[in-house]
Amino acid sequence: WGGKGAKADDWWRLQATMQEVVGGNFDKLGYVQRLKDAMKMQRRRQHAVRQLHKAATARDPTQLRTALEGALLVHVKDSEVQNAREAIKALESRPNAKKKLQAATKGNSLTE
Repeated sequence: WGGKGAKADDWWRLQATMQEVVGGNFDKLGYVQRLKDAMKMQRRRQHAVRQLHKAATARDPTQLRTALEGALLVHVKDSEVQNAREAIKALESRPNAKKKLQAATKGNSLTE
């Protein structure tokens, strides 16, 4: 119970394991506290993932960078971290690309 369930990053699996531990009276081995800690960590990870998604939707590189730091602290899945890093790169490259395009077309009229 304390092994697989406590290591799961799935709220429902943690909840089911908690019910088994409490219902089976296995608290003597300290499983309840381990499960509670795992559930807290899972909530922190979920919050960090929501912050990443919120920042990505807002298209704010600063907010996204801050959310990424928080996600790294709570060990969010690598795929979420990679997506956030790619989003930061994309958001930071847009203004540079726009400036280059404006500089390239500044002397030339597009209607000529």
